[in-house]
Amino acid sequence: MPRTDLATYRLGHLREAWAVHCRRSGLNASEGMRNLLQSVLAKKPRKPSSNLELPASTISAPEKLTIRLNRREIKDAEAFIGRLGIKSINRWIVGLVRAQLYAEPILSDPELEALVNSTGELRAIGRNLNQIARHLNYGEPLEHGSLDVLTTLNQHIDAHTKSVTAILSKNVSRWRRSR
Repeated sequence: MPRTDLATYRLGHLREAWAVHCRRSGLNASEGMRNLLQSVLAKKPRKPSSNLELPASTISAPEKLTIRLNRREIKDAEAFIGRLGIKSINRWIVGLVRAQLYAEPILSDPELEALVNSTGELRAIGRNLNQIARHLNYGEPLEHGSLDVLTTLNQHIDAHTKSVTAILSKNVSRWRRSR
């Protein structure tokens, strides 16, 4: 039997739902996690799991879950998450579990930063639009070039929308890759 390395992950409120999922699949928690990781790393489609019920209390202290991966699996996982911009295997695995159980998007740090920056730009655009609206509400005519400003603002809003859509689409497709 090949030597395996130990990796420990805190699933928090996901532990109970993960245990139920694994029991339904006839696997222990480590086998289920290993299958999930291998599926994602190999980019093999998996059938969606049956409807999982959330535990009664979804807010609780994180609990520890231990899984075992061999050295190559850990090395492959580290390389894989490095390309995604995710800082730790632990964070990636928790994201995988949450995406599988609850079908919620989990953003990597670079994606989250891009979304925050993009939203900041949209707020600035909103302030500019409020100033223009206030100007028009007082019955003052638009100055020469204001239409150009509105057109530019519209282009920025469209760019922001496309940027956010691309980030979320990439994120959702990454986490659903293993389904």
